[in-house]
Amino acid sequence: MPRQLFPLAPPRAAIVLGRAVVGITCLLPGAAAAQDVVINEAMSSNGATILDEDGDSPDWIELHNAGPSGVQLEGYGLSDDAAPLKWVFPSIVLPAGGHRIVFCSGKDRSAVPAHWETVIAQGDTWRYIVPTSEPSAAWRAPGFNDAAWSPGATGIGYGDGDDRTQVPAGTVSVYARKVFQVEDPAKVRRVFLDMDFDDGFVAYLNGVEVARENILDRGRPPAFSEVAATFTEPRLVTGGELFHYRDDSFPSLLRAGENVLAIQVHNSGSGSSDLSLIPFLTLGLDEAPENARGPAEILESALPALHASFKLSSDGETITLASPSGAILDSVEMGLLPPDVSIGRFPDGTGGFSFHAPATPGAPNLSAGYASIGGTATFSHAGGFHPGPIVLTLSKEDPAGAIFVSTDGSVPTEASTRYAAPIRIDATAVARARVLGAGLYPGRTQTHTFVIGRTSTLPVVSISTDPESFFDDETGIYVLGDSYDPSFPYGDSAPWPEEADGNGATLALKNPILENGHAAHWAASPAGGTPGSRNDVFQPIDANCLEETPPLLRGDCDADGTIDIADPIRLLFASFAGASVPCLSACDANGDGSTGGVSDALHLLRYLFLQGPAPVAPFPDCGPPSLATDPVLGCAAPPAGCR
Repeated sequence: MPRQLFPLAPPRAAIVLGRAVVGITCLLPGAAAAQDVVINEAMSSNGATILDEDGDSPDWIELHNAGPSGVQLEGYGLSDDAAPLKWVFPSIVLPAGGHRIVFCSGKDRSAVPAHWETVIAQGDTWRYIVPTSEPSAAWRAPGFNDAAWSPGATGIGYGDGDDRTQVPAGTVSVYARKVFQVEDPAKVRRVFLDMDFDDGFVAYLNGVEVARENILDRGRPPAFSEVAATFTEPRLVTGGELFHYRDDSFPSLLRAGENVLAIQVHNSGSGSSDLSLIPFLTLGLDEAPENARGPAEILESALPALHASFKLSSDGETITLASPSGAILDSVEMGLLPPDVSIGRFPDGTGGFSFHAPATPGAPNLSAGYASIGGTATFSHAGGFHPGPIVLTLSKEDPAGAIFVSTDGSVPTEASTRYAAPIRIDATAVARARVLGAGLYPGRTQTHTFVIGRTSTLPVVSISTDPESFFDDETGIYVLGDSYDPSFPYGDSAPWPEEADGNGATLALKNPILENGHAAHWAASPAGGTPGSRNDVFQPIDANCLEETPPLLRGDCDADGTIDIADPIRLLFASFAGASVPCLSACDANGDGSTGGVSDALHLLRYLFLQGPAPVAPFPDCGPPSLATDPVLGCAAPPAGCR
C-alpha cells in the first residue's frame, strides 16, 4: 500500500503508511502555554538538508509554539523510548510562533545560548579610510571621532565582485570601524567573529585584538603600509565557508552601551588584483532583544545548536515531547522515510502530518506536502548480460500512481514515457523506472543496465548517470558552461591571453622528478613553450639531494608535504626525546627564528583545530627560507639544483 495520511481523530489516532506509521497523541490537560508547544516536523534520514556546527548531518526534531506567548522550555524532555525525559531542555524560551531545532546526534549538547543575534552582518554600513599615514591608535576603541571617515557598506574592497563599497585598485590597506550597542553585557554568553577577507587582517573589539590572519606578530598593530604575509582569496563569492574566530574571553570585552569592532585589512601588495573585507559579529544571548533579526543566514549552520543524547533510527521509531513532570505532551511514530524527506504538520502546530520535501527545519512548513510516498517498480528481468533480446515487464503492488520509464539514463519524470505495455530491448540499454502520481512523493528510482548479445570473462561494473551530468551548462563535464570566462586568471594580477597566438608563455615543470603540487617547482617558459622536447626551464636535480633537503613548507615538520597532527607530535619528540627532523626551519611554525618546541607545536595545534593563525611563509606553498636565521636552524642554502 502507498504511505497515506488522513485527518486525525481525537483523542488518539494512528495511521498505517505501508512500512511507516505516523501517529499523534492529543495534548494532555495542563497549562495553556504547554499545550501550544508541539512536535512540528522531524527527519530520520538527513542526507544534506541541514548541517550542524560540526559539518555533520544528524537527524532532527523541530518544535513549534503555536500559542500567543513565549514558553520557557527548561525541564521539558525529548525521548525516543519509554523514558520521557531522556534528554532535557536547558533554560530556553520558545517565542510565540517560533520554531526550534534539536539535532538527534547523540552529542548531548544543551549549553547553548537561548538566542543568536548577528549585530554586524554583510551589507551593514561602516566608517572607513584608505590611510596615507598612521591614524591615532584611538581609532580601534570606542569614543573615537570617525565623522571624517567615509561611510560604506561591506564588502569593502575591489576586484572580487563582492564589493558594495569600492576602493582604488592597488590599495594596500583599509581601516574600518563599526559601532554597535549592547544593553546588558551580563546577558551575552558568547561572541563570535566570522570573516571573509583578502589578503590579511587584524580585528579589535573595543581596542583589544581578537583575531588576525596573514599578519605577523600577534599583538603588534601593523603599519598602514605593511602588506600581508601571504595572499588569501575571499570565500563567500565562490560559495566557500567563512573564517571562524571563537574565544570564551570575547564576552568580557563588551560594555554596556556603545561598543566598536575595528578592523584593518591589508593587501598582499599594491600590484594585487583584489582586496576584500566582509565581517560578521554574532552574540549569543540569554533572550532575544527587541526587534531581533536573529543570526545571519550564512552563519546558521556554524552556530552551536541543541543536540539530544540519542539518535533516530532510519527504520522509524516513536519520539515524544514531555512536560517537566514527565507527562507526554506530544508523540509521533516515525516510519521508514526516504533521505531528506520529513514528516511535518500543515498548518504549523495544528494541522495533520504529511511528507515534506524540501523540508523546512527551523521555519514554517510551506505546503500541505505529500499525502503518501510512491511505491517501487519491479523489473521482470535483472540487469546484466543477456544472450539475446528481452521483453521487459514492469509492475507495482501499490495501486496509486503510474510507472514512468526512461532509456537515456535520465531520472524518470512525468514527461517521460508512461509504462503501458512490455518493452522489447534489442540492444544494450539503461532502463530506469519510478512510480509517480498526483499527491505522491516520487517513489525510489530503479535502474538496470541490460547488455545484449555480449559476454565477458571479467567482472563488469555499470555506472549510469543523468545526461545532464555530461551536457548541462551548470553540471555537465563536457560543456564550458554559461559562466565560462576565457580570461582564466594566470596569477594574482595577470590573465591568460584571450586567444592562442603562439606567443604566450607556458608553465613548465623544472624537472620531472619534482612533485607538481608545489608552485616553486614550476616556471614560465621564456620561449613560449617547448612541446615535444625537454622543458627549457629544466634544472638538473640530484634525487638524493631532494630526499636530504626537502622543500621548505613552514609547519611541515615531518616533511611529508602536508600539515597535520603528525607535525606537532614530531616537533615535540624532537624537542624532548631527541628525535631528528628533516629540517628544523620547517618546524618553526610561528616564524620567530627559534624552534622552542612547545610554542611552535601549540601554534600548529591552534591552526589545525581552533582556527588559529596559519604557519608563516613559506606557506601554503613550499619556498625558500624567509628568515635570515633559517640557516642557523638547520636548513642551510640547499646545494645547487635543490629546491
